[in-house]
Amino acid sequence: MKSYINGPELSKLTSLVQKGNVVAFVGSGFSMREYPSWETLVQKLCENCGIDFEQVRPNNHLMELAEMARENNEDAYCRTLSSIFGNENVSVPRAYNYLVNTQFSGYVTINFDPLLAEAGRVIQKAKSICSFRNGTDFSLLNKDLIFYIHGYVEFGGDVESNDLILCKSDFDKHYTSSKPRLRSFLESLFTYRTVVFLGCGLTEDVLRKLLVVCGDIRNDFIEEGHKGVPDHYILLPSLFKNSDEGKIRDFESEAAANREFEDYGLIVIRYDRESENDFMPITKIIEEWSGLPVPEVISPFNQPELSL
Repeated sequence: MKSYINGPELSKLTSLVQKGNVVAFVGSGFSMREYPSWETLVQKLCENCGIDFEQVRPNNHLMELAEMARENNEDAYCRTLSSIFGNENVSVPRAYNYLVNTQFSGYVTINFDPLLAEAGRVIQKAKSICSFRNGTDFSLLNKDLIFYIHGYVEFGGDVESNDLILCKSDFDKHYTSSKPRLRSFLESLFTYRTVVFLGCGLTEDVLRKLLVVCGDIRNDFIEEGHKGVPDHYILLPSLFKNSDEGKIRDFESEAAANREFEDYGLIVIRYDRESENDFMPITKIIEEWSGLPVPEVISPFNQPELSL
């Protein structure tokens, strides 16, 4: 299947990517088969740390529940995260291999897992890693560095209490405190570079607020006559709903969701998929961006023509 909405926008984005003018902002979508969703992760943290998830969930945000879990049993909190993200018995999805082979001008991820970094090692294109633990310097952003902005757990690694930005106090410290170094990094990224969000739902409120602020700044630049002000893109799957005819395209829900993302300054590019767990269409898009050659199938009966 190869059917995309917003064809011209995808063509423009593809051209920008292949020229090396786009930063990839990678979410957890590509890792979902190997790691739990954010809600499932927090539920497991609560269960292991003695918090009744079902009872407290209705009145609390997930980052607040993670905070409760850590405060109630810090050792269990660390052990749970270590067992999940330090697990070595996982596979690197094809999408990550294509990502590290694509001419992005930089990589930023909110994931904790090492799959993106490991993809580079597998194909002998190892990339350096930078996280909030060792400082996020915007001037270092380049194609050979992955910014794990919320923390990084290597295969077999152990997680300490403050290694990951997961709890409410972690987000407050790194995004809204008097010295928000991570916020400063992202403000520069979202203001001055073209970014494509991949495998992201952008559910983090702090990121959405940052995008609005940076979008306003870029609009000011445009009104002042500046050329080359960067666009931001997000790739999202098409939406469906049940009907008497079976599942049909839900254009109304798509339009409403698109307007919301556009409020954050994002150009939405949607792609078709067969099911919620079908990552092949977006994987194929990134494969095209990578420019990797497709193996040729040959037969002993198809001999090359002899030249005279």
